[in-house]
Amino acid sequence: MAKFLIVDSMYLTYRSHYAYPNLTNKEGVPTGAFFGYAKTVLQLVNKLGVDHLVIARDLPSPTFRHEELVEYKANRKPMEDVLVQQLPLIDKFCELCTDNFFSLKGYEADDIIYSVVSKYSKPENEFYIMSGDRDLYQLFVYDNVSFVKEERNYVTLFRREDFELKYGLKAVQWVDYKALVGDGSDNFKGLPGVGPVTATKLLQEAGSLYNIAQEIGLENNNFNPIDIGEAKSWAINKKNQAIIDKMVENKDLLFQSYMLSKLALCDFSSTDLSNKITFEKVLPIFEQNSMNTLVTYYYNNFGQQLTQEELF
Repeated sequence: MAKFLIVDSMYLTYRSHYAYPNLTNKEGVPTGAFFGYAKTVLQLVNKLGVDHLVIARDLPSPTFRHEELVEYKANRKPMEDVLVQQLPLIDKFCELCTDNFFSLKGYEADDIIYSVVSKYSKPENEFYIMSGDRDLYQLFVYDNVSFVKEERNYVTLFRREDFELKYGLKAVQWVDYKALVGDGSDNFKGLPGVGPVTATKLLQEAGSLYNIAQEIGLENNNFNPIDIGEAKSWAINKKNQAIIDKMVENKDLLFQSYMLSKLALCDFSSTDLSNKITFEKVLPIFEQNSMNTLVTYYYNNFGQQLTQEELF
């Protein structure tokens, strides 16, 4: 059995920055994002008992989704300078403590995370995801995936059963849901007039866009072949005619929204993950920035016990 902690690097960077916005080193250089980032990774590796650390990073260059929609994520504010300054230090931390630090031109960190889990998702493995991006809920198709939320003294887990209880949907329906409602944070629209309540009710009754498209005469090869629900009875119900008309009238928008919502597989066929986590290599950086609490945490939880020969 192997346990994997997989980190969405930019998510944790922003989260850490807002947790420690005013922290600096002795020279007055901002270090809050780096401190929070490193602290979180050390604590999660320790508390979860993982033996594989994987970190996925977004690149500043456009992805294939920008080619589909120029306005994709165009509404996001530029990164603050105080945060930009710390990115090289955070990247250095990632490079030193794990060989599994990935970025890939044309893809997002979410795609990398999705691909890694998909490749290594054997029944005996466990995956803990540190990310706030709900697109990754697509990974709940695997029953060995949990999302982690690290607090001061404990870690909470968000599992498949929590997802189903909160959203009233199956994991396989999540892309369909996102396609229907769109995503304001990524700046793309869903089906006009369809919000979370309508989309949830529709999928609970009809099952999937794949089956609906087949019933109403749309090309269904644009959607994942999910054969659940009662699409036939839903489609002949006159109460649903208005939304059927919207699907037909806005089919190109629906197809585009679906494509933008769906995570993509990257080629990791030749990539073998390392099970080495080398926090000791980062100790000089902690010491240079007077982060004594992290040095102490390392020695209390990861420091090697000296043998009798090494003591004398």
